[in-house]
Amino acid sequence: VCGGNPPSAGCVAYIDNRAGACDCDTINNLGFHVDPYDSSQFFLCIPAGGQYFLSCPEGEIFSTEVNECIPSPSTNDGSDPLICSTEGIGFHTTDSTCKTFTACVHETPDLPGVVLSCDVDEAFDSSLSQPRCVPQCDLAPTQFTCPTNSMGVFPDTSDCKIFHVCSNGIEFSTSIPCPDGQLFNGMTCVPSSSNVVCPEINECWPAYCEACPGTCPETSSYTTADPVAPNCNNSPGYYEDPTDCKK
Repeated sequence: VCGGNPPSAGCVAYIDNRAGACDCDTINNLGFHVDPYDSSQFFLCIPAGGQYFLSCPEGEIFSTEVNECIPSPSTNDGSDPLICSTEGIGFHTTDSTCKTFTACVHETPDLPGVVLSCDVDEAFDSSLSQPRCVPQCDLAPTQFTCPTNSMGVFPDTSDCKIFHVCSNGIEFSTSIPCPDGQLFNGMTCVPSSSNVVCPEINECWPAYCEACPGTCPETSSYTTADPVAPNCNNSPGYYEDPTDCKK
């Protein structure tokens, strides 16, 4: 069954219908099944309920992509277990791609957590109320849209170096960049040394933004749509020029 006490919790050789995630039934009793608590251990599942408990050599984990043991992720990708007494109980990652993360279920001093990996095309999203692996493109920030009936300039949702211009709730100038060395503070471009609060984006988004819809921070280009002309059918009065906020 799945059992043991942290940090040794995991699957053991005997499996029955109480074993949950450790049970070969989860893969229809055919193929290889990785111990969800320790990726260096796995099961060979065969029809009629047969299953064999196996372990990888030291320093290796089992990969279901190639159905064999492979070297553990290198220490350079942030996949080493974190010290849980420092990070606290929960899920954490220092992997710049968020492909791996550490599960901390205890706070024993100097004792690492368990390193887990997301499936192919997934990444770990620690910003969720219930952190979990998600499709990589789901890490993207919300795309900017003009507020209803809005007029004026608005900050981008992911890059504080650019802003957008809206008129009557319609965007006609997108991704306008500030000059080099400046940031948009919600009203105008100011020196980057100013106290500007930039939008928060998932720290792993830069690893996937080029392959996903949208733009990457610092790679936005200047584009201008046809300006929206004032509606002179309105009642007599003064109206803002949508092409020049000085008029």
